[in-house]
Amino acid sequence: MVASGRARRVCAYLALSRRGVVRRRDPQRILSADLMGYARSFMENDADSATFLCKGPQSSLLRVFIGRSAGKDDFVEMRLDEIVHPWGLTFRELEVLSLIVCGMTNPEIAGTLEITVRTVSSHIEHILNRTDQTTRSALSALAVDQGLILLPLPEGDFCPPNLTVFRLERRLRSAGCARRRTDGASRFPRLTPAPLRIGAIVPESCQVEADDMLSGIQIAQEETNARGGIGGRMIEHASATGDVFDVTSMRTSLRTLADQGIDALVFGYSMDYVNIGSFLEAASDLKVPVIHASTSSRAINYVEDNPASLGSVFHICGGDALYGPGFTRFLENIHDRIPDSGGRRLAVISAPPGMEVFGRRDADRACCLGWHITSIGREESVSGPAERWRIVRALEDCQPDVVLAPTFLDETLLMSVLRWRQGNPRRPVVFSHYTPSIAGFLERAGALSEGLVWATQTGTYGDRFGSSFRARFSERFGREPGYSQASVQYDTVNLLVRAWKDVRNPLDSSAVVASLRQVVHRGVNGSYWLGGRGQAPLTLPDHTLDASVAQAQLIFQVQGGRHRIIGPSPYAEALFRR
Repeated sequence: MVASGRARRVCAYLALSRRGVVRRRDPQRILSADLMGYARSFMENDADSATFLCKGPQSSLLRVFIGRSAGKDDFVEMRLDEIVHPWGLTFRELEVLSLIVCGMTNPEIAGTLEITVRTVSSHIEHILNRTDQTTRSALSALAVDQGLILLPLPEGDFCPPNLTVFRLERRLRSAGCARRRTDGASRFPRLTPAPLRIGAIVPESCQVEADDMLSGIQIAQEETNARGGIGGRMIEHASATGDVFDVTSMRTSLRTLADQGIDALVFGYSMDYVNIGSFLEAASDLKVPVIHASTSSRAINYVEDNPASLGSVFHICGGDALYGPGFTRFLENIHDRIPDSGGRRLAVISAPPGMEVFGRRDADRACCLGWHITSIGREESVSGPAERWRIVRALEDCQPDVVLAPTFLDETLLMSVLRWRQGNPRRPVVFSHYTPSIAGFLERAGALSEGLVWATQTGTYGDRFGSSFRARFSERFGREPGYSQASVQYDTVNLLVRAWKDVRNPLDSSAVVASLRQVVHRGVNGSYWLGGRGQAPLTLPDHTLDASVAQAQLIFQVQGGRHRIIGPSPYAEALFRR
């Protein structure tokens, strides 16, 4: 989108060398000391050009362009054009837009401009409608891209970002040329650039998972800021809780974060898999990078089918459809460990609605291996007492050798299955998905968990990367993290940090998204390359055998009260125990 303001005429022109003014055309005498100071400050800057707005004579609006003369690095040219107000925005609205670029909240803008918060909200709503944007981040990117920042900024205690136009003002002030308040204070008491803000949606129904997510984000944030941030710009995070089983609730969380002005959105999962596409559309409307850990093939396929509208949405783990092949590989590996007394029996509890973890091909493969399958239906993402009783009764009736229990966040169902196993003389193998990765599971399950096998599409590796992260986490928070969400959110923030550092302007979401598609990042949960059509990581061994660009579906077994990786083989710490 291009600003509707067009240049009427050139009002002034200045050519400057290190020795002084080379040429000056200023019939209306509008080249003030500050404007001359901006030109001199630019000469000491390494930028190629800078564009901003300023007030001209008789309430006119001027576009100021400063650039280097072609082939003459020692010469700077400044041109002032009188323009029509872009999109009809008033001077006050341009001031508000400039302060949005500085990362200020509505109350902070109100305090700086000495107006009410309601007036600020009205100005922002008008700016959004006029420019056809939907979020503050989009407005910031638009203002930076089209040079709509009005200088000088209002006086106040805030921190402008590390952009060329603001660096010019800082240098101008440090040289003693900036105008001061009557008490001698500078317009920019603080020199740190505005932080980049990450918005996180965390589950309201599972405080342990919410704590793990936010703690993983916090460690990555602290480590990045300790290294100087993104070109001097620190990062921070804001969070909102939501019902992960209901996309309507998550949309409310989305609006809460959007009102705070975020530069990226992350969330762990949305268990409303049937409607996850509509939520991804709402998230993409923020026009910022979106990274989530929903183990949803539907979500991946939705992005693949809608690249234009969902190009900013990335998945940090593979889809649920990969769980089936992983489970059948496990069956192959334990084939000789299960006695064949008239046929091996496999009970498959169905996955939550909208997920598929054991499809027709997986069932065919299991049948070829000699397994007789009993399917046990399931109607809800989280089972109630009656449904748990019905599932346990079905297990008792079929007396399986192996139970596939894709419980995910339904820890109560998994506990019911484990209690049934404890009292069953056959001691069947129970294979679950994700649930045991939640922090504190071993303490809550106690002896019931011994021998349990479980898989996760994104889990902490047992190598030095994963072990080091778990040690740092424990030292920082005084407790052990789970095996999925803390580490995957840590990886997510580091992916964003890497992309922000790779681009010239981290507020340029399009450039950041393009960088996310190109980078290969080795995190504590494996290697990530998100450049495929669905913008999800490659999975080992389903997509590739190259571990340097893929994330392994890890299979754990609880042995001696500890989670031990038993597959895939490059990362195995132990062998399966019957």
